[in-house]
Amino acid sequence: MLGNHPHSGARVGQLTLPELGALVVVAGRASGFWVGTETRCDLATQHMIDCVWFDDPSHNNPVVAWEFDARDVARSHLEGSGRRRGTFEKLRGFKNAIKVQALYSIRGKRMLSKQTYLDDAAFQKRVSGDPIKIYTDEELISGKLLEIVNEGWRMRGIAG
Repeated sequence: MLGNHPHSGARVGQLTLPELGALVVVAGRASGFWVGTETRCDLATQHMIDCVWFDDPSHNNPVVAWEFDARDVARSHLEGSGRRRGTFEKLRGFKNAIKVQALYSIRGKRMLSKQTYLDDAAFQKRVSGDPIKIYTDEELISGKLLEIVNEGWRMRGIAG
């Protein structure tokens, strides 16, 4: 549990969901992408993804698809269960885009723990078959966000 302020005791780079969302939206716009939030997936019109960076103002060419979840996200939320589509399946709906599962550290005044299965070798091997990148807020702040921007520029034919 943190003190009265959400960031009391937090390390630099540990963010809340609204902060992570703002970081990704601002980074996308500052990097020259058109940014959409709560964007429909290719899978079905009722499934939405948190944020997408597009190559054009018509939002027809997604470059990076982002989904935001807590560091303590349940495995079933990512992989899906029963009839519920998981985050990974929604991200796969963006076939030619970079796909990023971004994890935030702070909910309310509580620090969240990263799930141990995210570092499990078998889980990582299964995910590595999919081009889905899983990063924490701290990893994004520490340079992974810039790597994603550069990769997106390369996809657009701009040297990064």
